[in-house]
Amino acid sequence: MSGVTRLIFVRHAESIANTTGSLDCEVPGPALSPLGSAQAKHLPDVLPADLDGFPVRAVWASTMLRAQQTAEPVAERLGLPLRVHPALHEGHVGDLHARVDDEAHQALEDLLAHWLLDGDLSRCRPDGETGEDLVERMRLVLADVLDGAGAGPGAAVVVSHGAILRVALPQLCDGLSPAYTLAHHLPNTGRVVVDVLDPNGPALCCRSWAGVSQR
Repeated sequence: MSGVTRLIFVRHAESIANTTGSLDCEVPGPALSPLGSAQAKHLPDVLPADLDGFPVRAVWASTMLRAQQTAEPVAERLGLPLRVHPALHEGHVGDLHARVDDEAHQALEDLLAHWLLDGDLSRCRPDGETGEDLVERMRLVLADVLDGAGAGPGAAVVVSHGAILRVALPQLCDGLSPAYTLAHHLPNTGRVVVDVLDPNGPALCCRSWAGVSQR
């Protein structure tokens, strides 16, 4: 039985793509910006407020450079290996990849609205992923995180990306609605605290989103 009783999902720190407005979704993608590096270094100092005394048993990141660079200071501070999960990367936006124009950003917002407001997770951009793809990838991540975090009650820190967190977590956690995540952007190093009520289901309940209580 898993020892994980709390999950701390973290959106990566500011990347170079964030500074230019690029919808970059390829692996490994761009590195952190100078501000992002500073945010990542500060992350271990702010995590204890979300942990409520639970020890961190594992630190995970996606295959993307910006997520790994965000997670590295946490893993180093705790003396834990950084685990990389192949299914944790950002959603692929297909023909919108690497675009910086307003039209592309509006098209992405329209796609998110179809997923999160209309509940049409089958939609996608040409050559991109559907919302269903994002949810199923996160389901795989959860299975591995809950299965491999070590003995005893504790927490896992999972560093990922804005779109996949906003789309997948409301589908997999109680207490968090798709409409809420659409309306509330997750900032760089923003954290989502999720309680694991039953790891075998799993049964999950969102405690807070970017510092705002969901209970």
